[in-house]
This record gives sequence, structure tokens and C-alpha cells, in this order.
Amino acid sequence: TGWVPFDRVHQYYWAADVFCCSSQWQEPLARVHYEAMATGLPIVTTRRGGNPEVVDGLGNGLVVDRYRDPVALAAALGEILADKEKARAMGRQGRRVAEERFSWDRVARDLGEVLARAAAGAPGALPGSAPPEAP
Repeated sequence: TGWVPFDRVHQYYWAADVFCCSSQWQEPLARVHYEAMATGLPIVTTRRGGNPEVVDGLGNGLVVDRYRDPVALAAALGEILADKEKARAMGRQGRRVAEERFSWDRVARDLGEVLARAAAGAPGALPGSAPPEAP
């Protein structure tokens, strides 16, 4: 499709039957996964970077282990497209996951809790931080 203005992106999600992210990079996580889940699309993604974190074991799509294997990617897409009820169930589950875990309200609440613990000086309040060592 080429570049699509952000205010029109939703039209492409709504027109799709499945969302596919064939990422080859070890990026933390592409925002497009959240967008696809919020739209209610089943997901096919690659086991690269953070992609599997929003699909593995959640019932909202499939993860392709061999990211450079177009046959494996096509098989995953075919599996979803061949079973419309499975595709709908995955899409509904993705929407639930998006609402429960990744909504603005949920993310803001979680961030607020982390910041409150950090401001209170709670040891280990921030991810990756260690409590102060005893003298």
C-alpha cells in the first residue's frame, strides 16, 4: 500500500481478514500489533523481538518461528483464513486482550503505580533496579 496517513490506517484494518507482521528485526514490539488487536483482527507475526509477547499463549493469533520462511508464513495465514470461526474467535480474544492489558487507562494506571512506588523510594520499585545494599 505504501505510506498511509494515520487518520486513514483504521480503514485498512477494518477491510482486512487477518493482520500479518512479517518483521525480521529484533525491535521491542511494533505498535501495529496493538492496533490490530484493538480492531479485532487475528494476528500472524514472527518470533522476532517483542512480537510474540502479545500473541504467544493468548489465543489471538499465531507466531511463525522461522521468520525468513515465506512458506511457514503462508501456512499460518492459510490456517486462519481457512477457518472463519477460528479467525473470529482469535479476533475477539485479541480485542479482549487489548482492552484488558493495553488500553490507555490500563497503561496509565500501571505507569502511575510504578511512579508512585519510585517516588516513595520503594526499593526495587523500578524494573531492573535493585534495592540498596545494606551497609
